Amino acid sequence: MNRLLLACVVLAAANAAVEAECVFGYTQREGGNCYKLFGQNRHNWLTADHICTSEGGWLTTLRNEADSVWVNSFFHENRRHFCTDWYWIGANDFVREGVYEWVQDGSVLQYFNWLPGEPNHHIGYNEDVVEVNSANRQWNDNILDGVQLCFICEKKPIGSC
Repeated sequence: MNRLLLACVVLAAANAAVEAECVFGYTQREGGNCYKLFGQNRHNWLTADHICTSEGGWLTTLRNEADSVWVNSFFHENRRHFCTDWYWIGANDFVREGVYEWVQDGSVLQYFNWLPGEPNHHIGYNEDVVEVNSANRQWNDNILDGVQLCFICEKKPIGSC
């Protein structure tokens, strides 16, 4: 009897992992997380971060080239005329100037794709957040408020850990 119960639990867990899906409005990357482009209204980075957090997610994380390519393609496929070529991602250097971390988990960036000369903390501005140019997937540091961009929220599928 105990073996049967254990087998059922293992089978149920396996089914839950296979059937993990995204909440309405989000698109699941094959075998990965769920993504939603906020392209109707542009926001500054802080508001974008707050919106993602309120949805149970975070501003998207780009941990490697594959993430960068997939997210950028997702942006291009889903953006509307409200979006410029630029979008926010979840990297910032709030904790220590010049050391960029992901809002998802506070880990320091291991992958990045800065435009030449970036990050530069442009003279006169405190550029602490990161935007991506969708034309070439290169990054720029920018100011926390004032700049209004579209953004992508990322979250785990329903039923995943």
